[in-house]
Parts: sequence; structure tokens; C-alpha cells
Amino acid sequence: MNMISKYLVYFLVWLIPILNIEANNSQQAALDSLLSVLDNQTGSEHIETLLLLADAYSETDNKSALKYANDALKLSLSYEDKRSIANCYEKLGDYFYAEENYEKSLSFSNKAIEFYNQLGAIKNLSAIYLNKAAIYSRIGQLDSAHFFNQASLDQAQRIYDTLNQVKSLRSIGNIYYKQGQGELALKNFHQALALSKHSDYCCTEQSMLYNNLGVLFSDWQEFDKSLSYYRQALKIADSIGSLDEVSRLYNNIGTIYWYKANNDSALLFYLKSLDYRERSGDKNGKAYVLNNLGMYFGSLGEYQKSLNYFQQSFNVFEELFNRMGMTMTLYNLGSVYQELEDYGLAAKYFNESLSISNSQGFGDYMLANYQALNEVFSKSENWEKAYVTLLKYNSLNDSIRKVQNIDLIRNIEVKFEREMNQADISILQNEMEATKVDKLQTRIFIAGAMMILVLAIGLAYLIIWQIRSRTSVEHSKLTPALLRYQLNPQFMNSSLSGIKELIGKNRVKESGLFLSGFARLIRVFIETSTNNAIVLDKEIEAYHSFFKLHQLRYEHELKFDIDIAGHVETEMIAIPPLILFPIFAHAIDFHLNLGEVHIRIEIDTDENYLQMKGQISFSMFDEENHADHLDMKNSLIEVKERIRLLNKTLKDKMRFVYQEQLKEEDSMKYQYMELYIPVRPL
Repeated sequence: MNMISKYLVYFLVWLIPILNIEANNSQQAALDSLLSVLDNQTGSEHIETLLLLADAYSETDNKSALKYANDALKLSLSYEDKRSIANCYEKLGDYFYAEENYEKSLSFSNKAIEFYNQLGAIKNLSAIYLNKAAIYSRIGQLDSAHFFNQASLDQAQRIYDTLNQVKSLRSIGNIYYKQGQGELALKNFHQALALSKHSDYCCTEQSMLYNNLGVLFSDWQEFDKSLSYYRQALKIADSIGSLDEVSRLYNNIGTIYWYKANNDSALLFYLKSLDYRERSGDKNGKAYVLNNLGMYFGSLGEYQKSLNYFQQSFNVFEELFNRMGMTMTLYNLGSVYQELEDYGLAAKYFNESLSISNSQGFGDYMLANYQALNEVFSKSENWEKAYVTLLKYNSLNDSIRKVQNIDLIRNIEVKFEREMNQADISILQNEMEATKVDKLQTRIFIAGAMMILVLAIGLAYLIIWQIRSRTSVEHSKLTPALLRYQLNPQFMNSSLSGIKELIGKNRVKESGLFLSGFARLIRVFIETSTNNAIVLDKEIEAYHSFFKLHQLRYEHELKFDIDIAGHVETEMIAIPPLILFPIFAHAIDFHLNLGEVHIRIEIDTDENYLQMKGQISFSMFDEENHADHLDMKNSLIEVKERIRLLNKTLKDKMRFVYQEQLKEEDSMKYQYMELYIPVRPL
């Protein structure tokens, strides 16, 4: 370490305690402030302050959080304030979940749902459904967990809640992962990740999603890819200071190094994760690390240490009633005793693991336990039980092959096959004699058929060549017109005028940012100038960049929303680029200098079509503006003509609907447009 690095480390070691003291002092000051006003309050204000205190304590002292939430509930019940009662029930459900008291957490969550439904307050339901799903997942009731995750997703989509949509999709992916359905898990993780990139509130979820993808690819033994996802997750978790997520990632990275036989690094990361989780009181996470340490020492042949860690892990999982964890550690305990050739204890633990996995539908562990029991019974020469477990394994694995592990079955099948082969030989001899007579006729028939086929192929080729030639000529005529519309000179003139205007006003910083953003958009136009398609992700990014660009240009506010349905896979769909661009550019160029402009874009899929719905609202001119009217007319003509040319070139059936509405009472004009594009996957 050089001298500069050495002194930098000393400085950070000295600074961190100071920062922690300041953070603690700030938190204590906030608590003191809330406590000081508590005695002078009554009614709803008193209840609100109690809930604020509960939230403040929930980070460090969950017992105090429960106390203040219960005090708030008593007051709410005495005032018969349904809104406050519902809030208290929801908070208590969260705090009891943190206490790992799942029965009480479910009870309070159910009461909160009942009151919110009575009040018609549907915005709160998605988060409560997620809490219930997390509890059912923890205790291994995966069907119930899937039901409430789907309910949460439906509710979040109904109210355009991006964060809870991402959380729900990630949770559904985790349920599919636990059920051994990796393909469905991957699909939901990808949907959640794509959606999370369109919201600034999803950083924590992005980190968790990268972690989930790392686990999935680790199971598929793609360790380098898995490690790459873990590092992306760790980068985000570090940046937002999420210690729980960092400790989880240390554990998972340790497992990858273990798989890659890098034992020193594996043990280092496991111990770092265990230390974090013991300090934070994360019992569930601690149990998983203990399990991994058991696997680590078992692979080194240190079986007593391995058994000790597995037993510790099982005890914690049993305390938390985590059925998936119990299933896993029981199976691992059985595996160690199998290595020690103590087949009685091995069978005991495998059977206990099998019992739980059967009741909960853990498919992977059901298969693993049947296979392990077959091996244990075979080693101990208990052939009857070995045979039964083998049949159950094959039935569960939906295999049509008969696995021949038992000598009796092998001998019977060999004898049967020998008799069948003898019969087949006799039949084949008779058939060969019968077919000799027909061979000559068959050859003549085949030769004639081949000649007819060659002539038909040649004729078809000539017809297809003629059609392609005619289509190529038509396409070459249409291409210049399509490129003229894609290059969009209106955008170029508008943007250059914007740069000139900002420089003229001596707004140097804004002009630099505008020029940088303009360059990025030009790059998009150049990339798509020779293409009739762009990935939907890139299309959304281009609109986002364009709107952000023009927020710099005018003093009036440009508001925009881009709402994407959760099931739309934006990175997997290709569309013609920037079709609605001229209409948005017109609204900004002609109306943003008068007042606020609000643009909303909704993207969804219906059957085989991608739907893009746009709405623009802006202030009207005091008098009719001929230039505005003419430019809007030209923009509409440009959009409709481009759609007509694309339909003709690509043989598509794109549709475009436009209407506008004037509201004289508030001097506002509203433009509505709908674009339907046939879905074309990449």
C-alpha cells in the first residue's frame, strides 16, 4: 500500500465513527422533537405523531415501534376513526413481520384489508398483499404466496404503482424459483428489471433482482454470469447503503467461489455475511449462511463441523417455521450421514425432508430425496424400499424409461426381449419375401415422382423470383420517402433553434446540457435512419431524452409521464421508430413558450398489437394562430403518410387515431392519439 492510500484509510477509519455519531444525534433529535409535541396534541394529530414515532423506532427498536403503534390503535378505536384504525393495523402487520411473529402479522394485515376495502382506499392494498405473500413464502405455503403476489400485481397495475409492480413481479419470480420452474422465474425477473429502469424509486429492487438472477444462473451452473449479476447487485446495494442486501450478496458470492473451488475466498465471504447478519439480527439470513458453511465444510471432508452448522441452521429455520429452509437442511444432514455411511440416520433425515417437501410441493427436493433414499436403501441392501423409492422418483420425473437398478427386473426384461426378438426375426423374414415383388414397381414410381417434383420446384422458383423482383422495385421507390420521414428535419430545426436561443440568453450550462442531449438523439436518428425498426426500450429512451432536453429550453414547465404495463417486455419488441415524434415536437415548439405542457404516453399490448396512447394538454393562443394550425396539419399528414408507406412496405396493419378537444373555460387544448402496431419480437 502506498503512503497516500495508507493515510486515506486512516482518515476514513477516523471519520466513520464521527458520521455515525452525527446520524445518531440527528435521529435522536427527531425523536425528541416528536416526543416534545406529543403531550400537547389530541385527536388525529396525536395518532399521527404516535405512528411517526413508531416508524422512527422501527429501524432500531422494533419493540418501541410496536408500543407506539398499539397506543395509536387504542386512540383510533376510541375515536372510531376508520382511516387511522386501518393505518394502525397495517403498521402493526409490518412490525410483527419484522418480529417474525407471522400469525399476528397476518391477523393485523387481514384487519387492515377489511377496513381499507370499507373506505374504498385501494392504494394501500398492494403493499399489504405483498406482506401477506412474503409471510406465506417464508412458511412454505407457496400457492398462497403466489395468489397474494398476483393480487398485489393486479392492484399495482390498476393504480399505476411502478414500485409495487416491480416488487410483485420479483416475488412471483421467487415463488416460481422455489417451485423449480426456472424459465418462469427468469421471465418474471426480466419483466421486473425492465420496469424498474423507468423509475427512480426502484434502486433497492434492482439490486435484489440482479441478486435473484445471480442465484438462478448459479443453479444453472453458469457461474461467471452469476458472479457478474452479483457484482452489479453489490454495486447498487453499496451505493444506497443497504446492509441487509450487502450481507445477502456476500453469502451468494461466497457460494460461487465455493462452486469454483476457490475455498479461501468462499470462507471469507461467508464469514463476512454471517457477521453482518448477526449484528443486524437477521435470523432468516443467518440460517442460510450457516447452511452454506455446513456445505462448505462438508465438501472439505470436515463432517463434524458440517453437521454442527447444518444443525444450527435447522434450529433457526424451525424457530422461524421456514419450511423451505427446514427441507433443505434436513436433506443436507441426511447427505452428511450418507457420506459417513450411517444409513439409518441418513434415511431418517431424508424422510423428514421428503415429508415437508411433499406437503409443500417443493418439486426439486421431492426428486432429490427420492433419489437419495434409493441410494441409501440400495447401499444397505433394503431392495424392496429401494425399488419403491426408485419408482416414485421415476413417476415424479415424468420419465417413460424403466431404470434398471434391481437385478430381478433386469433379468425379467432381458428374457422378455430375447423372446420378442426371436418372434420379430420370423416376421421380418416373411415381410422381406413379400416385398421383393414390389421393389421394381416402387423404383419406377419414385423416379417419376422425383422428375415431377424437380419440375414443380423449378416453376415455383421462377414465380417467386418474379414476385421478389417486382417487390424489390416497389420497395426501392418507397425507401427514400420513408427515410425522409425518419430523419425528421423539424426536430433538427427545433433543436438547433433551442441551442441558439440558450446561447443568446447566456445560459451556458443549459446550452451545454442541451447540446449533449441533442448529440445523443442525433445518434439515435442516425442508427435508425437505415432501419425500419427500433427496440421499444430505445424508443422510450429517445422520447425520455427529447422531453428532458426541452425542459432546459423554456421557463414554463414541461411535464411528461411514460406509463408501461408490467407485462410488456420492452427489450424484446421491435417497432418502427419515432412515429408520433412530429406531434410531440409541434406541441413543444408552438405551446411551451405560452405555459405548461403536459404529455402522457401509455404503452400496453392487446392480443397481437402494441398500443401507444398519447395525450397532450397545453394553453391555447388568444387568437387563432395560422402558423400553429398549418404546422399541426403538416405533422398529422407526415404521421399518416409514414404509416401508409410502412403498411405498404412491411405488409403491416398499423392503425392511427387522432382527435382534439378545446376547453374554453380553462383555455386549454387537449390532443388524443392512439397508435396500434403489430407486435414484432426481436
